[in-house]
Amino acid sequence: MTDRPGTCPRTRPAVNWLLVLGLGALPLLQGLVRHLDLPALIGAPAAAAMLTVLVTVAWVAVVGWGRVPRPVATLTLAGLTAGIYTIVLSAVLSPLITGTLQGPLAFPLAIVPVLLVPTVWGLMAGLIALALQHLRKAPR
Repeated sequence: MTDRPGTCPRTRPAVNWLLVLGLGALPLLQGLVRHLDLPALIGAPAAAAMLTVLVTVAWVAVVGWGRVPRPVATLTLAGLTAGIYTIVLSAVLSPLITGTLQGPLAFPLAIVPVLLVPTVWGLMAGLIALALQHLRKAPR
């Protein structure tokens, strides 16, 4: 589709891969907090929920308020990236910490949920960021 004859067709802006990689690293804070045994201070379920909310708010704020193009794709890919980071870090760190491979690569059936859960989380956050972008464009 073109605006006028002789002009270039409209293209959708590309996904910012550097942003995807950075946002995908935010959920790794949950593992860091768990390994530092900070959930013992407020309780593991409360700490996990609080960190999930904080990461979601950060994702939505950066993408929604930052007017990042393609917010749903960006955050869906950030979620998938978080799952990939989790698998890779588990494969690298578990043998160093425990002496044996643990995590998704040791139990291949776990790979699907480790990738699927953060990807769906990113999708939901992306839809919220998209709604925020639309609300910000609405006349007041």
